[in-house]
Parts: sequence; C-alpha cells; structure tokens
Amino acid sequence: MTTTPRSWRVDTHGIDEDLETVRFASRQEAEEVADATEAVSEEYFPPQVLPSDDAPGDLTAHDFLTAAWADYPGPRPEGMSWLDWLEANGLD
Repeated sequence: MTTTPRSWRVDTHGIDEDLETVRFASRQEAEEVADATEAVSEEYFPPQVLPSDDAPGDLTAHDFLTAAWADYPGPRPEGMSWLDWLEANGLD
C-alpha cells in the first residue's frame, strides 16, 4: 500500500542544513527551491526532492527564496530555466 507523503523536503546532502529542515506542502514547491538552489550554488550538488512524513510548513517556494536569497529576482517565468532567468536579471 502506498501512502501519500504529508510534505516534501529538499535533501542537499548536508550542504545546506537550514534548507533541509524546511517542509513544503507540495512537490512542485520543493522542486522550485531545489532548482533555484542548484542554479545559484557555488558548490556542485544535485539537490533531491524527497517525501517526508513531517507536517508541511506554510512557506511557498517564493516565500522561502525571498527570505533566504538577498538577490532573489522573483518567480521564474514558466518555460524559462533558472540559469536563463538569472542571466536576464544580471545575476549570472
């Protein structure tokens, strides 16, 4: 029997311990943070989005990125990669 996870988390393999404690209500929110984190990280690590049995927090990807990233350029337009979005905002 498959159970539905209560929340989603981003596993950074111990590189970003603060991010690893955050729980998102949807896989989509967690994937957006993982993609942005991978695009701006100076260390190479492939963050993974994993299910969690923990209660979800109330942060959206936008809320988290706004709080954690001083130069956050705002939500990435649909269909545009994070790398292209960063370049368009002079953050590459």
